[in-house]
Amino acid sequence: MVAIMATVREGDSEFREKARRIAAFIDRWYVLGTLQESPVRQGDLLMLIRRLLPALRSCVTPDDVSRALADHIARQGEEPVRLEGFGLRGTNRQQIKYLLARITAYAMKGCGLRGDVDEYLSETKPYQIEHLFADKPERHRKEVPDPLQFRTLRSQFGGLALLPSSDNAAFGAMPLQDKIIRYGRQNVLLGVLNSDYHSTFGKLRRFAKENEIERYMRPFPPNASMSEVTQVRQELYLRISSRIWQVETICIDSATIPGYQDPFSPALDESSTRAHVKVNQTSDFARMVNSGALQAGTRMVIHYKDSDYWAEVRPDASVQLEATGVVYGNINDAGAIIRATKTCDGMKYWHVLRNGDEIIPLKQLRDQARADGIIPRR
Repeated sequence: MVAIMATVREGDSEFREKARRIAAFIDRWYVLGTLQESPVRQGDLLMLIRRLLPALRSCVTPDDVSRALADHIARQGEEPVRLEGFGLRGTNRQQIKYLLARITAYAMKGCGLRGDVDEYLSETKPYQIEHLFADKPERHRKEVPDPLQFRTLRSQFGGLALLPSSDNAAFGAMPLQDKIIRYGRQNVLLGVLNSDYHSTFGKLRRFAKENEIERYMRPFPPNASMSEVTQVRQELYLRISSRIWQVETICIDSATIPGYQDPFSPALDESSTRAHVKVNQTSDFARMVNSGALQAGTRMVIHYKDSDYWAEVRPDASVQLEATGVVYGNINDAGAIIRATKTCDGMKYWHVLRNGDEIIPLKQLRDQARADGIIPRR
């Protein structure tokens, strides 16, 4: 609201359009931050607004607002979205649901159907996040023998969709091929998994062609692997996101931003096989890495259900799970994936390998670093 009020003039007849462009910019910032696993908390938003305010205060017209926002994008730059490894975790359920609601509504409206973001996010008519693949690792053991790999793949963004709560509960642990028969009466993004849906819905074909997603908005053969379904659907979501959150929605001509590249661009996404994650550099774990109390390259382990799950500390204080190759921006998310929980106190569960064979609790290292004055006490 502060950013919007900064542009208001007495008798301002263009107030609503200026407000719309600023709101669209903030929405885009939130979505990019979520997909890039950057902080998007209230404090981060306030910091963004503080950076924008000086330029916004001098804006008279809506086009002035767009130019100010374009200048901000040019100065700050935008890192490409890389979805490999991005998925549902205990700490991002609301963000994932918002992304799915926006993408679903866009597809529904594009096909001439009713798609209401507010309804998808409503508490009174609840929708839930649907996993395409049931939590039955034994069904996919030949493709994904490791339970941690299965949980990671099952929760990736491309393996998720929205369903009314009642349907989500009714489907239970059905195999995907059984659910596909019933998906035909759900939203477009689920309906397309049913081959009959394509043959009877002409507007779907037009929507897919207009958005250049024919290769991705499609059904799969019965023998399709989890990886194939998830990766193709992930690409579908990325390409739809590029349409929803392109800078042109803020009335910015991307050609006027020096060196601009669409962060949602599939070409950029394909240039990397690993997710780029942001790390909270003020966390105890990051302070330990940055101070040298914990060296990059150090191996850590969580023991869970008679198995050891190893990770390596990276120079930027992120951690990479050895079993999956997925990089996480904090030890809590990595621990939650291993333990199959919504949240995890990483300091409590991670242990560090030292001197080749010594395993000590990470919390013990943290407490020693505090006692030695290497990192601040909280």
